[in-house]
Amino acid sequence: MNVRYRVELSQIERTELRALLSGGKHTSRKLKRAQILLAADAATGDEEIARSVGASGSTVYRTKRRFVEGNRPG
Repeated sequence: MNVRYRVELSQIERTELRALLSGGKHTSRKLKRAQILLAADAATGDEEIARSVGASGSTVYRTKRRFVEGNRPG
């Protein structure tokens, strides 16, 4: 069964993810996850997210699943 996870970020989460992307040193994995979540919150399709971030479709799916199920990426 193909489950689609819908990411809905709070304003605080959006602010934190944007701050993460705008400065400081972080692993590329953490930055990609932030980009994926922000794009998913903007209702971008999984294929487009994967293309724009340079990640596989399975990475997008797993990142969204972990977020929705309550396991924050990081």
